[in-house]
This record gives sequence, C-alpha cells and structure tokens, in this order.
Amino acid sequence: MKTLSHLITLFMFLGFTLNISAQSSDLEHLKPLVGNWSGSGWTRMPDGKIEKFNQTEKIELRLKDNILVINGIGRSAETGEVSFEAIGIVYKEPSGAYKMNAHTQEGGHTIANFTIEPNKFSWWFDVPSGTIKYDAEFTDNTWVEKGNFSPDGQQWYPFFEMTLKKD
Repeated sequence: MKTLSHLITLFMFLGFTLNISAQSSDLEHLKPLVGNWSGSGWTRMPDGKIEKFNQTEKIELRLKDNILVINGIGRSAETGEVSFEAIGIVYKEPSGAYKMNAHTQEGGHTIANFTIEPNKFSWWFDVPSGTIKYDAEFTDNTWVEKGNFSPDGQQWYPFFEMTLKKD
C-alpha cells in the first residue's frame, strides 16, 4: 500500500511538472514594459461623458519570466482619488495562446485573449453587448494604449486612450 501511495504521489508530481513546462512561455517582446510608468488619459463613460485620469502602471516579469504582472491604478484628474485599479497576469497556455487574467477593484474578472508583437500588444474580451478591445504600442519609454468597443465586430467606437512614460 505504501508503494502505491508513493507511485501516486510520483505521478501527480510528474504530471504537475509536465504541465508546468508545457506552460512556459517567452514574453521577450514585452520586456521593454517592465518598470514603472505614469501618464494620463481619458475614458468615455456609458452616459457619454468624458472623464480624464492620471494613470500609473507597475509591470513585472515573474516566475522565471513566464508571466507578466500588470498593476494599473487610475486617479481622477479632478479629485486625485483612485477611480480605477486592476491587476492583469499575462501568460501562455499549453495550446500556445496567450491570455490575460484580469481583476478589477470592484471584483470584476475576465480571461482576455492576448496577442504579442514586437512593440505591440492587444487584448480583448466579449461582454453581453459586444466586444471590448485594447491595442497598445510601446517603445522603451513610451506606451500608448487605445480602447474600442464593437457591438458587432464590424464597427468600432473609441472609448479609452492613455499615454504613459517610463519613470
């Protein structure tokens, strides 16, 4: 019985190890994002009102560069109060697809699709009324990200833009 227990433990460990190695990823193209960023932007609220904000982002590669952790905090440009906070974890699935597991301060959560190119990334997810997509371009010291909404996948409506500089 003890031998069976050891075999089960060994298989569980090997299975876990194999799964981990299958998930390893190369986030090389996102390395220029690592560090602290700050800047400003605007977002269009559901009622059509434009709100301006000041944004900070802290970016880290973790777990032997297998995940990218993004911690974003937005503050109202008028009051300075935190109006937005989110954490996103970018990773590669065993299938080879990239995803971002994103959580907001209000308790919202989504698993977004994520694509990576040199100096660019995009992430998007479906909502009941359509699709939300963010496209970003960056250099070693500038990051510009734009958000668009589409009710049908054909027409896109801008609702977000931010420009950040590396601190």
